[in-house]
Amino acid sequence: MRDILNQVVAAEKQAQANLIRRREETAATRSLLNTARLMEENPLLVRLKELETLEKLSEKVERISVSEVSTDCSITCLSRRRTSSLFPWGRFPPCPGTD
Repeated sequence: MRDILNQVVAAEKQAQANLIRRREETAATRSLLNTARLMEENPLLVRLKELETLEKLSEKVERISVSEVSTDCSITCLSRRRTSSLFPWGRFPPCPGTD
């Protein structure tokens, strides 16, 4: 009888954990959707995100050169230190539209 009661309690705890996990996933998805809507409505937010990404990337390279060649590929990394950790094939992928 005790084993059955323990199994019931464990199943209830597992169900509660699953419910919490689903709620967190729903909240995260809703947050992403809201962020996407804000970025769609405000191009300045997209630029801010680009600059945040550039900041993270700059921690992994020695020197970068930013140019306004195109909006698809505005960052060219020159002297790379840890390129293999960023791109395992040893180089940055080509910029779209610059074949």
